[in-house]
Amino acid sequence: MLVLLACTQAPEGRYSAVGEVVDGQLWVIGGAASVTEPLSDTWSLELATLAWTRHDDAPEPIYRATASLAGDKLWIFGGDTGEALSDHYFEFDPASGTYADLPRGPIARYKAASVYADGTFYVLGGYGESVLADGWAYAGGEWSQLPMPVGYYRQSLTPLDDGTIYMFGGIDDVERSDHLYRFTGDSLPPVAFESGPGARASHCAWGGASLRIWGGDGSDVDLWTFDGAAWTALALDTAPPPRDAAVCARDGDKLYVFGGDLFDDALPDFGADLWVFDGEAWTELLGPDGLAP
Repeated sequence: MLVLLACTQAPEGRYSAVGEVVDGQLWVIGGAASVTEPLSDTWSLELATLAWTRHDDAPEPIYRATASLAGDKLWIFGGDTGEALSDHYFEFDPASGTYADLPRGPIARYKAASVYADGTFYVLGGYGESVLADGWAYAGGEWSQLPMPVGYYRQSLTPLDDGTIYMFGGIDDVERSDHLYRFTGDSLPPVAFESGPGARASHCAWGGASLRIWGGDGSDVDLWTFDGAAWTALALDTAPPPRDAAVCARDGDKLYVFGGDLFDDALPDFGADLWVFDGEAWTELLGPDGLAP
């Protein structure tokens, strides 16, 4: 396995990559450095030292794909290779830095939502030739289709520690959404609330005891929490610049946010910065060049 090491090397700014934290390392795979430049590079960041390592590339560009941790592996589905939409399904093993093909099932799409729960990998919606109102479940080496009442892409699908799974936001056939649903594995009932986050897409969403939402809107840098009954906005003294399509990776009580599509004309189009939310406050770990100050 080829591994390139350089303490001053870092991934370039990008958006719509996939990534997760595994064993103290933040993995960042693919994305795009421009709307016409999908990437296939694979990086890991040692969170204790903030040192980047580049690994072998993915088999194809991984851009606008969806991914979830399945145990200690990252399962990656769909996306846009720059030449066509993808229906490829990969397993990435952080321990070896290698990719393996998994069986194909759903039609090609980008910006679907996914979650791994109770041994099953679920994929909801996405965009093919139009917005897709379908769901798919992969378990035991086989795919099965699930009927879904609504179609979205760029939405979040987030498991909580108690097993509850919420779907929030995204874009339907017309506009961005602020709708909230509870995903049960075979149904998607809506969840009512009086007021909450504004409509958004490609935001960060992570679990714990409650659902937490950040980003996906150019004007809202508040962090929102949903306790099962009501939303609460947390206005913090410091927050990352607004963005969408960042890598958002939970590690226990922490959320790491890397890169994304920035909304500020004074900043680069796509970020390489890294922020962490520890449950109480945001801290910037890496600057715009992807390196520690």
